[in-house]
Amino acid sequence: MVVAAFMGLEEDLIKEAEAAEQLAAVVSYGPDKRRLQQQARELRARAAELEKAKQERSRSDR
Repeated sequence: MVVAAFMGLEEDLIKEAEAAEQLAAVVSYGPDKRRLQQQARELRARAAELEKAKQERSRSDR
């Protein structure tokens, strides 16, 4: 149950990161582009943290 919640949250973060990356690709310059790129990096990092926590949780459940 908890792993499924992790997976759903991780997928949501990845989708948000992809959306931010797509917006950054459309915005040609300026602070908006940098902000969107930074947001995408942060979301990807959070998704990676969730993946790591999910793996640790599945190891401890064994």
